[in-house]
Amino acid sequence: MSTALHAITPVDGRYASKTEALSQYFSEFALIKYRVRVEIEYFIALCKSDIAQLADVDPASFEPLRDLYRNFDTADAQKNQRHRKGNQPRCESRRVFHQRGF
Repeated sequence: MSTALHAITPVDGRYASKTEALSQYFSEFALIKYRVRVEIEYFIALCKSDIAQLADVDPASFEPLRDLYRNFDTADAQKNQRHRKGNQPRCESRRVFHQRGF
């Protein structure tokens, strides 16, 4: 299923058959998905460090958090986009998305 979130550039039109495989890495969808992944893994790494404020985070919550990006789909990207309506920063929209994983 392809939406505007999967578009790379206008090249998607005439050359779609040649660029389709790239959309999983270079589209708006991919940008959102991999940002979510990086932020989750960064959070997990911080939880494993000696930061006192994160000492109470249960390591059992790490796999459900990882499931957020493992199972990330177009509907998740669209939800993330809806949170960005107006001037809300991207990081804020992802924060809202991550909170739903807790």
